[in-house]
Amino acid sequence: MVSLYEKNISCLDEKDRKLLADFNTFRDLKLVKTKNEEFTVKVNVKDREDIFLHSLYNPQREAIRFADSQDLTGKKSIVLIGFGLGYHVEEILSRLKREQALNIIVPNLDIFKLALENRDLTGVLRDERVKIVLAAEPASFTREIQLLLDNLSSSVSQLIVHSQSIKIIPDGFLFFKDILEEIRVSSYNSERLGRAIKNNLIKNISLVNKTIGVKSFTGLFSEVPVFIISAGPSLDKNINVLEEIKDRGVIISVDTALTPLLKREIRPDFVVTIEPIKIVYDRVFSKYKDLDIPLLHTLGTNWKVVENYKGPKIIGLAKDDLIMDRLAEKVDKGRILTGGTVALTALDFALQLGGNPIIFVGQDFAYSKEGITHASDTFYGNARKDISQLREIEGIVEDKVYTSTSYYLYLRKFERFIAENKGITFIDATEGGAKIKGTRIMTLKKVISTYCKFSFGRKEIITSVIREYKSQNNNLPVEKLRNFLKMELS
Repeated sequence: MVSLYEKNISCLDEKDRKLLADFNTFRDLKLVKTKNEEFTVKVNVKDREDIFLHSLYNPQREAIRFADSQDLTGKKSIVLIGFGLGYHVEEILSRLKREQALNIIVPNLDIFKLALENRDLTGVLRDERVKIVLAAEPASFTREIQLLLDNLSSSVSQLIVHSQSIKIIPDGFLFFKDILEEIRVSSYNSERLGRAIKNNLIKNISLVNKTIGVKSFTGLFSEVPVFIISAGPSLDKNINVLEEIKDRGVIISVDTALTPLLKREIRPDFVVTIEPIKIVYDRVFSKYKDLDIPLLHTLGTNWKVVENYKGPKIIGLAKDDLIMDRLAEKVDKGRILTGGTVALTALDFALQLGGNPIIFVGQDFAYSKEGITHASDTFYGNARKDISQLREIEGIVEDKVYTSTSYYLYLRKFERFIAENKGITFIDATEGGAKIKGTRIMTLKKVISTYCKFSFGRKEIITSVIREYKSQNNNLPVEKLRNFLKMELS
């Protein structure tokens, strides 16, 4: 007769089967029958009271409450930390739609093995929506989970933590708690901004016929140097050099860098903003009401910015978003990457333009050694951080620089983007800040002298795209689209 363990293990791939076969635990675990004839596990933790992984009375009912407390609507990717004996996994999975993915990180191999020996979990293990990441040795485990966790700043991702599983993480994997803290920050930011984004979607859809789709700019500047200007503290070092680009390169500015550029009479070709809350309107765009630089935004961008901006507006529907996936079937404007930072949106836009090389300026992903957070003349003023509380990472000019949890996560996203686009030359001309893997490091002057050889009439090219759009009959059914969004968001 085939045992439960054999049935369950047959659903796993060969690598995981071997990992479990070779694994032995030295922890004191005891399988305990619950009042309703199910199982829980008692874990003896050194210098602490014993921990029960699930309810001693009714683990199933506990799992139902746990799953009911999660907001899974519209989430494309769910990351669950902690498998336990699988009760809560089954309940969460039963609430997911076909297109939703459940990624389960298993830090406690001994508990997982116990679950396979005592419960029929083949329904979970065979489900195509499920991906399981088992804790192997720390380095490879870290790499695997980082790939899963990188996108958690997205509004369509969800982090779920089974707290009892975290309490009993083995000593060799305590580093995982540090990673989890980083992800909690990212997840909190996503949740905090969610309400504002929903309101912006409803407001901004009314302007959809007046905004050019980002797809209209695809390949517009193929093999042309495109500069992305961010507002890191190193921007102060070389911002004045940007005027030397003239008509020999395309300049994309993130929203925060716009004021320092305009103060020096450096006019970018595009401005990008995805900020959902009103601060970017109050502190940046309200001061430039007559600006005619094309503005790239998403449907989730703060509605006051979009409504009051007088210049040409370009819209991209956010990628990796279930609601935007469905809206894109009705609104063919093109898609743009968000990922929590406007710099990543600017980077995706530069790629869509056909830019090569793509050059980063002011993209520190770190604070200065004095703790300065941003370039001069941004709305952050002279804001500083206590760098003694920050993480050290490899720098460009200095051996080590200091960065925050959010900056570190964004840096990793940049590095993944670069790794996925090997045919493009990415150059870091920030002249400071964190080292971005996959980039060439050059001074801004050297980049301009090397790559900016010819004028190509960039303003006329951009203007012609805008003029062509305005000449078309753009008549999407706004009221139907608004009602569609309301239904999707309800």
